Amino acid sequence: MATLVHTLRSSTPKSRLSSIHLSFRRRSPAVASFSDQVPSSISTTIKDNPLLKDFKFPPFDVIDASHVRPGMRALLKKLDNDLTELEKTVEPTWLKLSEPLERIIDRLSVVWGAVNHLKAVKDTPELRSAIEEIQELAKLSKKYGENIMDATKKYRKLITDKKEIEGLPATARGFAAQTASSEGHENATAENGPWMITLDAPSFVSVIQHAKNRALREEIYRVYVTRASSGDLDNTPIIDQILKLSMATKMATVGKAEELLEKLRSASWNAAVQDMEELKEFVRSQGAPEADELTHWDITFWSERLRESKYEIHEVPFLFIPHTNSQHKFRYLFVI
Repeated sequence: MATLVHTLRSSTPKSRLSSIHLSFRRRSPAVASFSDQVPSSISTTIKDNPLLKDFKFPPFDVIDASHVRPGMRALLKKLDNDLTELEKTVEPTWLKLSEPLERIIDRLSVVWGAVNHLKAVKDTPELRSAIEEIQELAKLSKKYGENIMDATKKYRKLITDKKEIEGLPATARGFAAQTASSEGHENATAENGPWMITLDAPSFVSVIQHAKNRALREEIYRVYVTRASSGDLDNTPIIDQILKLSMATKMATVGKAEELLEKLRSASWNAAVQDMEELKEFVRSQGAPEADELTHWDITFWSERLRESKYEIHEVPFLFIPHTNSQHKFRYLFVI
């Protein structure tokens, strides 16, 4: 909720409500897991569901597991419709937007909070099953992220020959040496190594942007884009299940998805081709043999060289320096 409110305060209300709408749907615990349609067998009992009644205090004494699935389906459908209607009629003022939006979010928070509170104090297999079904997408997304993180941590490449990391800025070499030191190579230095390359963002980006060693860039790129795609950390079945659960709120059909992609492609194609030709011409001027066959691990590297050539912009080393004067409010100085 705080993120949504921050978005409201920092943006023009009407121009940003579509983003808020999407954020709401992604954050809702069940909206991405259920179809927008409420089954007819359920709709007949909706009016009796205590989760859907107006209440000052949650009616814990009458809520049970059988109310959770149909209640959340119906509530999310209603709130999503309310949000769609608000998006159509919103006036560009704080009060006209924030108050109805807060009511929508608060209603969801109160009902979902009541369900979780009931589970905490009266846990039953039936209630647990109902909540787990609603949270399935969230669980899958969490597992997906955990697999990515574990796969990222697994990769380590120790380099002892400085020629292999030629082009890396001093800050990147220092980071790689520090990583090597933490992995048991206590005498590692930025100047003499050894250097430990990982898939963590600072290391990966530095190699892809600056390493002159094309073979190293290719290795790092291939390992990075295939993380969590095999073995115990394989995300393939998780991705399949996430797509099934989230399809209802993303794109109704494959045709619509392809239509959107084609619009994006056609709008950006000419500019992309022009940019690529400019990049290829620059690479040719540098005498690089890969000029006519630039790959994913080449484009970022040469784009950085082109940027440096055109704008004379080079990496600026930023360091955190301990501040020894305890009377100052800041413990560190961020200096160039």
